[in-house]
Amino acid sequence: MNDHFFLPFFERGCAKLALNNYRSAISDFKQATHMAPPNSAANVAILNNMGMAENNLHHYSDAVKVLKKALMIIPGNHYALSNLKIAKRGLDKNK
Repeated sequence: MNDHFFLPFFERGCAKLALNNYRSAISDFKQATHMAPPNSAANVAILNNMGMAENNLHHYSDAVKVLKKALMIIPGNHYALSNLKIAKRGLDKNK
């Protein structure tokens, strides 16, 4: 199996994220996670970016789920931890 099939989806998702096209970015990131090696740093990067997009859509509970998955793979990932804080703050504001 070629582990790099996820790259076009990841890169396109990153471009869409940069263009504030969050829903479409999430779609690409979901596709990428199905193709990336499950317990890899690449999958953590994909999940982190998906969490960022969810945060930007104010879908904080979805962001928390995705970011917790990333942190199960690499518990100390600073990007995922930072984005998880943002998501939890968002959830607290909505209570």
